Parts: sequence; C-alpha cells; structure tokens
Amino acid sequence: MINFRMTRFYETNFPFPFENSSGMFASYLDIGACILTLITTMILAIGVKESSRMNNICTAINLTSVTSKIAKTIRK
Repeated sequence: MINFRMTRFYETNFPFPFENSSGMFASYLDIGACILTLITTMILAIGVKESSRMNNICTAINLTSVTSKIAKTIRK
C-alpha cells in the first residue's frame, strides 16, 4: 500500500516458487488473497448445498401435491 510495504514483505517472506518469465504473475505469493479466495469458495459451496437441499424439498412437495390431485381425480 504505502511505500509498497506489503509487496516488500511478501517478496521477502513468500517469494513465488516458479520462474515468471512472462510477467504474468506477481513476484510473490499473496497469502491474504489465497485465504480470501478459500473462504469465498467455502461460502459458495455451502450455499450451493443449501440451495440443492431446498430444491429437493420443494420438488417433493410439488410431487406430493400432483400425486394427491391425480389420486383424487381417479377416485371420482
């Protein structure tokens, strides 16, 4: 940020372990970005699981409703 303090810290403590001849990557491994990405991925995975569970519940309710309507119609 100010005077590249974070950049210098990461470059000295967490250097990028691969050759960076293309200049595509930073010269250091940004631990904060890695942790933030992992946390975001975990939150998204939990959200997808919850969404899938809710979708299954709604589908079961809809199937029950349709089945009961068909059964009532056949009985008449």
